[in-house]
Amino acid sequence: MVDSDLLEQIYSVPLGKHDWASVLDALRRLFSGDGGVLMTFRAEAEAPWCESLNGYDEGVWNTYAEHYATVDPLVWAIRDGRQPNGEVRADHQLIHPRMMRRTEFYNGFWQPNGIDHAASGLMNEPDGSRVALALTRCRTTGPFTPEQLAQLQDCFRHLAQAFELEREVAARSAEADLDATARRFGLTAAEVEVVRCLAETGSLRAVAHRLG
Repeated sequence: MVDSDLLEQIYSVPLGKHDWASVLDALRRLFSGDGGVLMTFRAEAEAPWCESLNGYDEGVWNTYAEHYATVDPLVWAIRDGRQPNGEVRADHQLIHPRMMRRTEFYNGFWQPNGIDHAASGLMNEPDGSRVALALTRCRTTGPFTPEQLAQLQDCFRHLAQAFELEREVAARSAEADLDATARRFGLTAAEVEVVRCLAETGSLRAVAHRLG
C-alpha cells in the first residue's frame, strides 16, 4: 500500500504543485536510496534524456550520458527487452552481480560514485520512447529486498499514471500554443507538423526521419 502523502505528491506533479525531483527525493528516502533519476530513452538518440535527478549533481549525470549510458548493462536490458514494461526489477535480476563487477560501467562509473545496487521500472511511451525510473544504493545499504521491490512496484504504477497525465496536460497546452502560432504566421499544415515534431524530438534529423 502506497502512503497517502506520497500518492498526493505524485499526482500533484501534473497539476504543477510538485515536481519530479521532490517525488524522487521522497522515494529515495522511503527506500533508503542514495540517488534517483527519471530518464527518457529515444530511438534516435544514443544517450538518455534526464527528466529529473536527485541525490547526484549534474556532473555525475553528464559523465553518465556522455559515455557510460552506452556501456550500462541495465540500459542494454531495456533495449533488448529484458526489462519488462511496467515492472520494477533490481540490478541483480537483470545481470548477475559477478558479471556486473567485471564491466567497465561498474568499475568506471558505479564504484567511483559509491553505487552498488539499483532498482528500476520502465514505461513505454506512445511515440516509441521509453521512460525509466531508477533508484540507487551503496554497498553497505545492501540490495533491494523482494518486499521492497513489491512496494516500489506499487509506487511505480502510480508514478507511471501521473507521468502520462503530465504528458497529456503538456500536449494539450502545446497544441493550443501551436494553433495560435500557426494562425499568427500563416503556417501550412505541413509546416505545423514539422514544428510539432521538432518540439517533441528537439532534433531536425529526428524530424526528417519521422516525416520521411
